[in-house]
Amino acid sequence: MLDHLLTLCVLGSHAFAMRGFFRALRESRVPEPIDFTALSAIMYYDLGLVAEWLTGEVAASKYFP
Repeated sequence: MLDHLLTLCVLGSHAFAMRGFFRALRESRVPEPIDFTALSAIMYYDLGLVAEWLTGEVAASKYFP
């Protein structure tokens, strides 16, 4: 249960971080380079979080026990 709550908090904060990207698109202008950087990092990590959340499987890591 706590894992799901923390995942939702992370996803919520990432959605808040993407404000600038979506605001620029809504105003019909090209987003800043930092917005694209945030988008790519967030998509990379959030897709993994959502996949772990939906499947219940946690990927093994040699860096984190």
